[in-house]
Amino acid sequence: MTIDVIYYSIIDNQQKTITNLHSSLIEFKQFECIGIFSCFSDYLKVRHKYATRLIFINIDSIAENYIQSMARLNKSVGIPPSYIGITSCSKKGFMAFKNGFLDVIFEPEHLENCREVLIRYLENRIKPSILCVQYYYDFQFVRIENLVFMSADNYTTELYLKDGTVINSFKTLKFCHAQLPSNFQRIHKSHVINTLYVRRINYGKMKIHLRCVEQILPFSRTYVSNVDKVKLMLARPENSYFL
Repeated sequence: MTIDVIYYSIIDNQQKTITNLHSSLIEFKQFECIGIFSCFSDYLKVRHKYATRLIFINIDSIAENYIQSMARLNKSVGIPPSYIGITSCSKKGFMAFKNGFLDVIFEPEHLENCREVLIRYLENRIKPSILCVQYYYDFQFVRIENLVFMSADNYTTELYLKDGTVINSFKTLKFCHAQLPSNFQRIHKSHVINTLYVRRINYGKMKIHLRCVEQILPFSRTYVSNVDKVKLMLARPENSYFL
């Protein structure tokens, strides 16, 4: 079964805390690190390169006003990430909850405390149902269930919806794909499809037919394993009925 990846970043300048957090995170296959930053300002400079869904902030080691930095980040993205604080101070932890943190890791030197928060996050996490297509401060919100496939157009991406609408994103196909759940599979260097719209897979001609759109998409040998995943997903009892 394919696991939805949760991309996270860490904002911390204490190596011991970073090491402890990583030791806990590697136990869970869902998490994938895309960056470690010594201060929030460094993250804000490169935020447009990442599709971060979760940010860990060491409140004890960050000298800058992280509340203002969070507000700035939340304003600049369509769907803000979730925040988990790291602190050894109960008062700072309380303030973190008050200022919108999803959870707080107290006494991070104890690995069990890190694991408990990560387990709680996974148990309570709501899978994303909206994809935000952003151009500077213009945000378009697309229901993921209505997205049939995406195609690369140089360094931009075209999103094809089931009602025939085509939306242009000024992000790469790789960036857009990283924000989507596991039923979206890359079948070609230029195409990502929503498995739930597949109606035919022709291995002989290396073509995939989708519902709601006229385009017949090619898949390449490089991504045949992903096409096999699509077939397995569709073969699940809840998704299929074979004649």
